[in-house]
Amino acid sequence: MSLPLALLIIGGSLSFGLIQSNLKLAVGAGILKLLFLPALGLLLYGVLRVPAAQFLPGLILLASPTATVTYVMASEMRGSTELATSAVTMNTLASCLTFIFWLSFFVP
Repeated sequence: MSLPLALLIIGGSLSFGLIQSNLKLAVGAGILKLLFLPALGLLLYGVLRVPAAQFLPGLILLASPTATVTYVMASEMRGSTELATSAVTMNTLASCLTFIFWLSFFVP
């Protein structure tokens, strides 16, 4: 029940002005979540010599966008719900491209 509710709350509070006001932090969060973490995971998988068939599910999880529960946590911890909304929205949109990027290395 929390996922649909979080999606409704995020969608209801979304505006382009909100995204613009948090653009730098949301892009920074996206770079860390969608590019840096999968690259670090890929490096560790390579060092540990894990076969591609075994680490692909982990790579997909590392490259997944910011979870919608981020909004709920930010609200409960009295954090910036505006930043959480911006980060979730931007990371979800950008993940379309980053998934293709990361999987293009391993899927023939």
